Order: sequence, then structure tokens, then C-alpha cells
Amino acid sequence: MELAGKRVLVTGADGFIGSHLTERLLAEGARVRAFVWYNSFNSWGWLDTLSPRPEGLEVFAGDIRDPNGVREAMRDIDVVFHLAALIAIPFSYHSPDSYVDTNIKGTLNVLQAARLLETPRLLVTSTSEVYGTARYVPIDEDHPFQGQSPYSATKIGADRMAESFLTLEEQEEDEEELWRELDKALKQAAEAFVEARIREGENLKADLMEKLDSMLVHVDFITERSPRIIEDYKQKLHDKVQELLADAHVEESRLLTEVTIFADKVCVDEELVRLRSHIEATKAALIEGGSVGRKLDFIAQEMNREANTILSKTGDLEISAHAIDLKTEIEKVREQIQNIE
Repeated sequence: MELAGKRVLVTGADGFIGSHLTERLLAEGARVRAFVWYNSFNSWGWLDTLSPRPEGLEVFAGDIRDPNGVREAMRDIDVVFHLAALIAIPFSYHSPDSYVDTNIKGTLNVLQAARLLETPRLLVTSTSEVYGTARYVPIDEDHPFQGQSPYSATKIGADRMAESFLTLEEQEEDEEELWRELDKALKQAAEAFVEARIREGENLKADLMEKLDSMLVHVDFITERSPRIIEDYKQKLHDKVQELLADAHVEESRLLTEVTIFADKVCVDEELVRLRSHIEATKAALIEGGSVGRKLDFIAQEMNREANTILSKTGDLEISAHAIDLKTEIEKVREQIQNIE
């Protein structure tokens, strides 16, 4: 199918692949309407990197979950490329409803609008995640579906929804021509996406390693400082008792008993050992690579729990300051981990 002069809508045009597809369609002479997610920052995502705005590009800011906005975006459109979706797998585990609303209901909105407006062509994109862990390689379209995460489950649902709207019209020649037009652009976008993800992963790994090293500095300080707190307490207690009793003899055994009770209350040795172990485990997982997002998120929660315990036990200002900085670093690590699959 010849795309030059056609009015084309790209949903998810603010995403990485969507923005590259938009550029390619413009280069092919299409008049592109780019559907981007509306936000108060007036950001168009990856389309912000296009400067100046290419001729023939119209940006439509909306929400794929809103059927009215979707219909408005699809009016007078010849071809729709539906890419809009929520994609982060770790995020899908604790916010699955948003994935159902965006990936399934959003796709339904596009399909219903296409039927109502009699849109000539609609392409719904999918993901290899619908197949889950490969049972054989290379994966082909006969591979069984496996909803191994809320994200993959909603993408399976979106695909099945699209199939339910499919009308069987034999136009093989036209479909082959359309695929030839798209094949090169999609391959280029996919290759660029993979390269960008690799660079992003390396940068993310380096940043996390730096933050973990910073956390170890705080752990080392608290480890070194903790025994001195007990000695300081013992000395202060001895001086105070000596002051109160004047020249009377101070019973050393009673002092030791009080110091022992105090030491038991403020002891954070176990927490420090576990925290150091969690940090090393996180480093090892990052070096090993693979799908470690859920594992690292769990470890980060454990690290935060240990830091909270240390902060609650100590009355020392210096340790408190380092424990607060430690919690801040852990929170930064947790935020970055959300970007890891």
C-alpha cells in the first residue's frame, strides 16, 4: 500500500518505537497525526527530540483509555498504527488495573472507533512477551501464549480483542505490499530500540553500582561508630554516678549490667550484616544480568527494612544522619530498579 499522501495515525507516538515509526512515515510522504499521552508538562516523549517539528506532523494529546478522545483522533484517518501501551513489567505487578485499562480497554477503544468510522486500515502491534519464556527457539507464531506477568497477560488480551474484530477479507496482495512498506521501518526501529535499551541498561547498571558503593560507605561508618557509642555511654554513666555519689565507691558490676542492657537495645550488628549481604547480592545480580527486576525490588525492600531498624534503635546523631542518608540512597535504588525487567 502506498503511504505517500495518506492520513496516518500513530498511537503511542511518544514512545521509542512509535517516534521512529512516525519519522519513517513522514519520510515516506504520509501526513501523520501523532497520538501522545496528555500530561501537564506538555511533553511529547521521544517526539521532543524532533526539532524543528517536521512538516506534515500533527500532534494529538490525549488518553488512549478515553473512547471519546480516541474517536476524535481517528477521524478522517486512512491508516492507524496502534502502539500505545503500558510496558514496564515490574510496575505491572503492583498496578495491574492500569495495564488492563490501557492495554486492553485502550485497544478496544481503537477497534470500536475504527469500526464506527470505517477506518480502512488498522495495525495492532504486539510483543514477544505474549509467548513468555521460550519453550523452543526460534519462537514463531505457533508458540503457545503464556501470561507470565500482568503486562504480558493484557497484551494477550489486546491481541485476542483485535482478532475478535477481524473481518476475513482476502486481500493477500495488498497485505504483502503493506508489509513490504513496513518491514524495513519496523526492523530499523527495533534495532535502534535494542541498541538504546542496551545503552540504557549499561548506564543504569553503572548508576546503581555507584549508589550501592555509596550505601556501603554509610554501612562502614555505622559499623565503626557503633562500638564507640557503648564506650561513650559507659564513660558518661560512670562520670554521672561518680558525680552523684561523690567519693563513694562505684560498684563496677552494676555499671556493667546497665551498659550491657543499653548495648543490647542499640546493637545493630545483625542489621548491618544483613544489609551488607543485600548490597553484595544486588551487585552480583546486576553483574550476572538477566531478568532480575522483581528480585532486586524484593532485596531493596529488605534493605529499607534494615535501615529503618537501625534508625529506630540508635540515639546517636552521627549514626542517625548516616542512616537517613542510607535510606535516601536505598529509595533512589528502588526507583531505578523499577526500570529493570
